[in-house]
Amino acid sequence: MTSDRMKKRIWIVNYYTSSNPGNPRYIEFADNFKAEGYDVLIFNSSVSEGVEVSYGNFLEKEHSGRKFIHVKSPDYVGNGLKRILSIFMFAWRLFIGCKRFSLPDVILFNVHTPFDYPVVWMAKRLKVPFIAEAWDLWPEFFASFGLISKNNPAMKFAYWLEKRLYMQAKQVVFTFEGGLDYLRKKKWTSDLGGP
Repeated sequence: MTSDRMKKRIWIVNYYTSSNPGNPRYIEFADNFKAEGYDVLIFNSSVSEGVEVSYGNFLEKEHSGRKFIHVKSPDYVGNGLKRILSIFMFAWRLFIGCKRFSLPDVILFNVHTPFDYPVVWMAKRLKVPFIAEAWDLWPEFFASFGLISKNNPAMKFAYWLEKRLYMQAKQVVFTFEGGLDYLRKKKWTSDLGGP
């Protein structure tokens, strides 16, 4: 194993990751990275962890040998505007306070576009590449379920941010079938003249 000074550092940024997960995907990532000699720091929301951040915006804790930073995020119930605000505040506070933590070599970022776009600004501010991982298609989900029209100016802005996020990512990972087809349908892939 390399020394701490030479050890590569990975930030896992996922609003929903918890130290006691129902979905263990990112915990398994963290354990596998750590087994390979990486230093791993997991950023999640205080809401998902079920903790209160009583002072400042961050609570540093270790759970079963894993290093967590719980980011203060507003509580919410259901899938309304308060949930969106909570996701945004998680990303915003991380963007504002990111320089207080040891600089990563790469950020693995579970995206909820456009609500957590400040994480992209954070990666740019730190001059660190990020890998965008999508579990579902936000903002497309909102249009597909008839919650808002694709022609709504807010949706057009959300699609623009989504495109920029994918353009700026070092890599894009979809955890579901059809992600690449979605990008092609949008004509965002280089084989169709996109970026």
